[in-house]
Amino acid sequence: YKFILQILKFGFFFFSIFLTCFSKSEVSGISISQNDGNKTLLKEEIIRVVQPGVFDYQSKDFIIRMRAWGVNFPQRNQPGYNEAIAFTEKMLLSTSPKIKIKQEFDIRNLKVVEILLVNGSLNFSRDAISKGIGWHLDKETNRYGPFVISQLKAKRLNLGIWANNFNYQQIQSPSSLPTP
Repeated sequence: YKFILQILKFGFFFFSIFLTCFSKSEVSGISISQNDGNKTLLKEEIIRVVQPGVFDYQSKDFIIRMRAWGVNFPQRNQPGYNEAIAFTEKMLLSTSPKIKIKQEFDIRNLKVVEILLVNGSLNFSRDAISKGIGWHLDKETNRYGPFVISQLKAKRLNLGIWANNFNYQQIQSPSSLPTP
């Protein structure tokens, strides 16, 4: 009988320590108010760049793979690929851009989106085209004016991919059907 009382006292002692340690609303330096205790702590942002123009976006509930609308980039082992991946990572990683869906899913099952950075004042695709990092997909955008003008300027100034004579047109558009 005394043995059972000692076990109960010992258990009560650890239970009271447990309650005092975890009853505070601060755990490991992160303060959580009582109202926000049930909300998710995930930030909506771009968490990974898969390839130039293709990225993973963390929403509140899901991770969604998306592709930039109206622009294409060099593929691996082609001139300009390293610059394109570095540009995409620098511009998009850990940002929370405004995203406008242009197409639910393309042929590769990616959401096609327009990416607006810096409070909606900078279009990622247009910036990539104007710096010669990528080229305009005029069939996808129906020759969208700002992209056409940006590409003409980049070509005229021999920026980025336009500085070499590599034939990028051999690359199929991401929205085109595959050929057997």
